[in-house]
Amino acid sequence: MGTISQTELNDVARLMNQRPRKTLGWKTPEEAMAEELAAFRSNVALETSNQGVGWDTLNKLIKKGYVTAGRHDPKRDIYGITYLSAKPQNQIGLGILEIIEFDEVRNRVSVEYKEDRERQVKSVWHRSEHDAGAYGSDMLRTILGSNAFTFPKSLYAVRDAIVSVSRDNLNALVVDFFAGSGTTLNAVSLLNSLDGVSRRCILVTNNEVSPEDAQQLTANGHLPGDPVWEEKGICKSVTWARLKFTTLGSRNDGTELPGEYLTGALSNAISGGPSDTRHSSRLRTS
Repeated sequence: MGTISQTELNDVARLMNQRPRKTLGWKTPEEAMAEELAAFRSNVALETSNQGVGWDTLNKLIKKGYVTAGRHDPKRDIYGITYLSAKPQNQIGLGILEIIEFDEVRNRVSVEYKEDRERQVKSVWHRSEHDAGAYGSDMLRTILGSNAFTFPKSLYAVRDAIVSVSRDNLNALVVDFFAGSGTTLNAVSLLNSLDGVSRRCILVTNNEVSPEDAQQLTANGHLPGDPVWEEKGICKSVTWARLKFTTLGSRNDGTELPGEYLTGALSNAISGGPSDTRHSSRLRTS
């Protein structure tokens, strides 16, 4: 290939992409791609900052690797996206941020601040992984195998919140007095599994049952404190179950938890900053 020029390669690519294909209904690859992009464009929930971003600007950002697509939301049939806003783009130009990696498969850059003091925590975050539907409700359903809790937080929103306030305190103690579905400890365990440190976490919760379960249990002659009643409580059926399953990587029946985490380098997971470096791991923490 060393004897073939880029011009010759471009000519070959053009011939291939402009040739009708039977598998595409006798469309050319260029035509098929244009239709796919048009369909994608109509199904994308385009996030806007106070500067706003249109499709022309978005396409320019995509070419630079500054745009990340989130998970598909089947209920609304849309994709969430995040992008580097004007401030981090300017910081790249000024050398405050540096591009440390370019993922050619996903066409996105990973950036980090050169100096810790340049990092600022924002009050409003725009990240596709903070979607409480995909990374809260759907993830908890994957772990427990049921809809046992309403409106859990995104695991990654909690992860980023913990990192933004604990920073370099790798032995931090995180206390959550309203544990709910256990997202906080799940996030702490995930962070610890990434860098092998020992952040600690204390969860506080009651074992309240839902009004529907309480009504059914009462009708069956059970009272609070009965084993059957307590098994239906939030701590037993949700909080404890989630943390046990994600720690072991499997449920009580021995089935392995499906799916993967989005995980990232802690140095980049600062709230309001650019998207962090990610890699995949099983739904298991240690």
